[in-house]
Amino acid sequence: MDNQYTIQRIIPEACTNEQWQAYFAFRVACDKLAGKPTPFSNWEQYKERNSALVKEGTGIYLVWNGKKEAGFFFFRKSFDLHLKKHYINFENDLLDKTLNKEVLKPIGKAYLDFDVDTNFLAITSHNGRNDFLETELGAIIGGQTETFELDVTKVDHQKMEEWVATNATKYPQYQLKLYEYLPDELIEEYASVFTELLHDMPAQSELGSATVTPEQVKTRQETSRPYNRCAYRYLLFNEAGKIIAKTNVAINKNHPQNMYQFMTGVLKDYRGLGLSKWLKGAMFLRLVKDFPSLEKIMTETHPTNAGSKEVSRQMGYQQTGTKKELLIERKQMTAFIGQ
Repeated sequence: MDNQYTIQRIIPEACTNEQWQAYFAFRVACDKLAGKPTPFSNWEQYKERNSALVKEGTGIYLVWNGKKEAGFFFFRKSFDLHLKKHYINFENDLLDKTLNKEVLKPIGKAYLDFDVDTNFLAITSHNGRNDFLETELGAIIGGQTETFELDVTKVDHQKMEEWVATNATKYPQYQLKLYEYLPDELIEEYASVFTELLHDMPAQSELGSATVTPEQVKTRQETSRPYNRCAYRYLLFNEAGKIIAKTNVAINKNHPQNMYQFMTGVLKDYRGLGLSKWLKGAMFLRLVKDFPSLEKIMTETHPTNAGSKEVSRQMGYQQTGTKKELLIERKQMTAFIGQ
């Protein structure tokens, strides 16, 4: 029997408490099937968080295969400044991350209805599992990375301490500071430096780098705090007190065993000095101190970013796979749905 997928979008202003309770029960069932903990303790918390996401512009959708829970997904709107392209990011929390034509059609219809101004739908393909979109729908590669994982128990702590001590001694004019939540006076500069680093990354693709705005940084901090989520950020300042380098790790304090390392970046004028080792070494030592139950740190790097990959290799990161961001043009999705 063919799969029969149905999708329902969460519209907070139209939801009754009974519906929110049903949505929460759906989420609990999906998390149980996926073998992971539910990040919400009750339906009221689930309602508050998802209402905030929708207010930020996120689309939230629940998916069934027949009468069985099949997972959920999110749409988030982005804009590429270089290519002048609006696109929608498809964030896949389906139980089966490998898409098929049956589930792709209702997802595609939801995309077309979500925002009429967008040019592309961006779908991730891990280890080639959704590469069929390139041949079936003419998707283009918007970006690609290699994924890595660090077993915390195998890291040489003495090496990390040496990285930190060597750089602190060599560059006494620079200050390394840790922030869990950025103060308001730093947010604008942080967003500007983050954006500059994103645009300066190696990227041989059709999709340019995203722009980080002060509003995004502030909103994410405010909405994450009630759920015990945060980001550790080490920022390196020059003698004039300006940010010249950064690294950040996403942390869920409720489940600190696994964390995700985001960008470690150094501004152009300060590269080649070994500062990324200072940042990564300091971050690792602080994480294992503050979170003794930490087991793994995940990250990803562009295939051509040899410098970043070499520092990760020296820390002990092992490659776990590949990742592509595939862009499906709006007209191609319209034709696919009409088949």
